[in-house]
Amino acid sequence: MNNTQPLLSICIPTYNRAKILDRALENIERELKSIDINEIELVIFNNCSKDDTQEIVYKYINKGLSIKYSKNEVNVGADGNFKNCFEAAKGQYLWLLSDDDHLKERSLSYVLDLLRDTNYGLIHFKVDTKENKGTKVYNNSYSFLSDVNYLITFISANIVNTKFIKEINLSKYIGTSLIQLPVYLLTAKKQSKNIIVFNNNIFTPAVDVNTSGGYNFFNIFVTNYLAICKEYLSDSTEARECYEKMKRKQYEIVVISFFFAFYRNRKYFSIKNCHMILLKNYGTNLYFYYLPFYRIIKGIYRKLFKA
Repeated sequence: MNNTQPLLSICIPTYNRAKILDRALENIERELKSIDINEIELVIFNNCSKDDTQEIVYKYINKGLSIKYSKNEVNVGADGNFKNCFEAAKGQYLWLLSDDDHLKERSLSYVLDLLRDTNYGLIHFKVDTKENKGTKVYNNSYSFLSDVNYLITFISANIVNTKFIKEINLSKYIGTSLIQLPVYLLTAKKQSKNIIVFNNNIFTPAVDVNTSGGYNFFNIFVTNYLAICKEYLSDSTEARECYEKMKRKQYEIVVISFFFAFYRNRKYFSIKNCHMILLKNYGTNLYFYYLPFYRIIKGIYRKLFKA
């Protein structure tokens, strides 16, 4: 890293969540008081919001917070706004931080201590873990990706080395709602040293869950997710084995859980053509047929024999 390059770029894409962004920036301002600000680059891309987002950003700029701020002339979609962040970041590492995932106290100093004098590819935070301490460093990319698995799509839970971003045609992934995924996959593969951090004290996730959703869950987290994973995990036997592990875990943990709960989530997500999407992507896998029944039987057993 040269002397003028920040260690970490924190890039926040935002759209019509001024109050939520206000709380996010308040937390970041608090965290910056205890660190060397030269190590941090704070970037905000406003996706042509119609609310008071710009006023909120300038409130913190006027208070002395160093922010590189840009407002899109038109709404370029979430992927387009993420693309802006990936292309604008100047740091050795980039943290694409959702505006509704708010930093906890002393989290930023912890993150910077973790990143200094390192050359990781991808840093993944296990923020929902019972193991609230420690790290696990991987020297095998596929073991790392298998363990991170579907949680690689959780935007704020990943900090990525920026050195390989220019190798990816980001425009190709506009419309997938997963434009960050090829960046994370390629970097984890090319930079064989990656790390999982077990820490619940990094950020509070999804403080604005009521404005999340509005998309077809199965199109994005089955069709698009599997297509991108397969694209980057098909060039060797080990890569293909990793892909199959990620594919099964995505179905077993995420897809089945969502499918059984879709009536409860209909106000937030579309499930159009979900049966055909699942059959097309998983129909040749035996677990597609027996895992749902196993889940049902397991649930009945727990209800019958719980203490």
